[in-house]
Amino acid sequence: METTPAIPAYVAMDSEIAEMAIPAKSDGDTVTVTFLTEYSTDMGGRMMNYKEGDQATVARSRAEAWQKRGIVSMEGGE
Repeated sequence: METTPAIPAYVAMDSEIAEMAIPAKSDGDTVTVTFLTEYSTDMGGRMMNYKEGDQATVARSRAEAWQKRGIVSMEGGE
């Protein structure tokens, strides 16, 4: 089974930048999102707690699902 390499993401949390690896789709299609509300989710086996205004770079499919639920906005107004 072939694995997809992880793409490093930089997450702004509490005025610090934390680097984390997020599994990416094989085409590397990622997008930067800004959280509109507090949200907790598992990212690569690690529980992440986001606050309103935090940013993260994630797979487009994940960003689109969150956007439909009103959790994030995508950079560029996509």
